[in-house]
Amino acid sequence: MNPIRLFKCSEIYHPAYRWFLQNFPEGQNLSYQQHLSLLFRQRIQWADFWKQNLEATGAFVVEEVLRNATEIQNKWALENKIEVADPVSLVIQQAKAFQPDVFFAHSFPTGSADLIARLRREVPSIRLVIGWDGIAHCSKDMFVGRDMMFTCADFITAEYKKAGVLAHTVPFAFEETVLEDLGPVRPRPSPSFLGTLHLGGGGHNERIRLLYELQEKSGHHIDLYTSTPTGSMFENVQVALGYLKRFEFDVIPKASHLMKNSLGPRFGLEMFRAFAESPVTVNAHIDVAKSFAGNIRLFDATGCGACLLTDHKDNLSQYFEIDKEIVTFKSRQDCLEKLEWLMDHESERVAIARAGQEKTLKQHSYRNRLAQVAAVISSAVA
Repeated sequence: MNPIRLFKCSEIYHPAYRWFLQNFPEGQNLSYQQHLSLLFRQRIQWADFWKQNLEATGAFVVEEVLRNATEIQNKWALENKIEVADPVSLVIQQAKAFQPDVFFAHSFPTGSADLIARLRREVPSIRLVIGWDGIAHCSKDMFVGRDMMFTCADFITAEYKKAGVLAHTVPFAFEETVLEDLGPVRPRPSPSFLGTLHLGGGGHNERIRLLYELQEKSGHHIDLYTSTPTGSMFENVQVALGYLKRFEFDVIPKASHLMKNSLGPRFGLEMFRAFAESPVTVNAHIDVAKSFAGNIRLFDATGCGACLLTDHKDNLSQYFEIDKEIVTFKSRQDCLEKLEWLMDHESERVAIARAGQEKTLKQHSYRNRLAQVAAVISSAVA
């Protein structure tokens, strides 16, 4: 039986891509494939983890494309002597060249049935189009034209199933080979937080309030590795006005204060190293998650060996054993008290961190996740 050909269309977080271009200027002189491989070796976001692990099953051949990595994408067009008017047309040309059975629209323009129809028309080899919802859009209309949806949490999957959409939960995971890339790690004395401070409805309002209170009241300095999506608290006037309309006056000055004390964002291997160096790392889900856990920090932090202190969610026990593999909090004060306790009780903290890492490497690796994904896709295209 021939392997299933899967084309994965993703995008890279713009600040991470800018960081890559600035820090690896040698990429300018590389070919398309060499430049893309250099980017993937930095282990940013999902990198090529799907390709590595699906192909390891022996049942798949995978092509990875980052549609908004403009400088790299332009090299593909130049090398293949193709002129295109826009990034989406370029992706369609790349898919046409690869002739996939499955098109995984991890990141692809939404809301247009015509665009998916065009994709199928120009690449007739496609038998299955899969969409992705990792932040609870829960919108059948947004992902129109997809045959199947993958989501990061059961509550999102349930919403699509209610709307009559075939959907499967594919929780985030940790790539265990990252530990080999990190090598020896020098522990830092301070607890940490790594992530963005997103301004907007359903964003990180509670995260901002929590971190501000921890900074103000904790007896331990907290290493903040964070940014806002726009880079400036007041760069986006619409966002600022949105806060005024919702009367959340406290959030903007708190976020501004946090940004002034931030060590700046960390991407790829630098992010994983910051987790690995942390005795405790704090996690707080996006507000739209409500009572459900599932963000990627659960697995990145534990996979790297940090003791995870995360907000309590109803479904956390399906991933970790509470107080043995991770520690949870139910309020800002609870978080503060547990952070202080963990920092003051090293042997207990180390035991929790070790147990959490063992669980993630055993059950929440990309190798395990994508073996399950392989079975779902293979069944769908059989």
